[in-house]
Amino acid sequence: MDEIGWTAINQSNDNIVYAGNRGGGTISKSINRGSSFSTSGSGIPSSGTSAWNTPFVLSSFNPNYLYFGRAIVYKSTNAAGSWTATNGGAALDGNPVLSIAIATSSQNRVYVGTVPGAGRVHVFRTLDGGTSWTDITGDLPNRYPLDIAVDPGDWMTVYVAFGGFDTTRLAKSTDAGFTWTHISSPLPNVPTTAVAVDPFNTNHVYVGNDLGVFVSTDGGSTWASFNDGLFEAVVVGDLVISPANRSIRLASHSNGVFTRKLLSTSPTDVEEQQRTVPEQFVLHQNYPNPFNPTTRIPFSLSKERRVLLKVYDIAGREVLTLVDRTEAAGMHLAEFDASHLASGVYLYQLQVGGIVVDAKKAVLMR
Repeated sequence: MDEIGWTAINQSNDNIVYAGNRGGGTISKSINRGSSFSTSGSGIPSSGTSAWNTPFVLSSFNPNYLYFGRAIVYKSTNAAGSWTATNGGAALDGNPVLSIAIATSSQNRVYVGTVPGAGRVHVFRTLDGGTSWTDITGDLPNRYPLDIAVDPGDWMTVYVAFGGFDTTRLAKSTDAGFTWTHISSPLPNVPTTAVAVDPFNTNHVYVGNDLGVFVSTDGGSTWASFNDGLFEAVVVGDLVISPANRSIRLASHSNGVFTRKLLSTSPTDVEEQQRTVPEQFVLHQNYPNPFNPTTRIPFSLSKERRVLLKVYDIAGREVLTLVDRTEAAGMHLAEFDASHLASGVYLYQLQVGGIVVDAKKAVLMR
């Protein structure tokens, strides 16, 4: 590979890594955590219209599914072993795809944004894995759609970040793109390059722009600076949330990579940070949900305690013990692998010190 662009890691097997080649419109795959890569482009033509930084996305719901965006969006259902053109082999609007995002609840719900070239910018959505695409541009600005984020808890809520000045720099839809709300104000009047949503509290939205990072705790209605620890006016290239350790990672232009703890999942003030030790025992919702075949279950402890985390079927029969040990105070993450289970609703229950704390539902959907 020459210069790497977009990347993705299989959440069910972190030995599997994907990387896009900037300027080449190709994608490569590693099965040994990046020690070596091989091109995974069978079915993608060697030439074609593409953005210099060609985007692709890996489904967390079904990690065999990937989408790769040129002027035509290609799809793989076998972990990049082979690719087929979506939309009957037709380009979406003649422009190359610049940004792409996929819902956590399905491998078939994908949003893409195109570069202005053969015409104005468009944003498209598919709900059937690319068999058909719907133009959901509406009144969005004719500016570069630099990033798209889908709410992890609601696939119909989507954010689009735009480059440019003196226009909408961030838009939000809560109905899968039928209508848009422009939520740039009072963000700085500079290009907005990245947007990320906290899966534990989806009202917490983080955006990156040419002046750093800003956060909203009310789904984009209000914003505050989140720049403590950064150099002045850091130009953000990308933002990624790590739910496991409650952190956000920032890749900047020319100033390196930064990490910072996310806000508390239930802040009363935008300046309140997540405490290393929570104030109580809490069982959080698993993510992704629905899932196939693995999902993660977070829980937090205010003190060191014996923990029992079990999974039951809908009839109340125990099917799996995920945790049965003493855990230290802090945030923890258990992985639920349901490869051997049938589709359906499962209950997971947290006991701390022999006392039931909470139980929640997880939906396995194959």
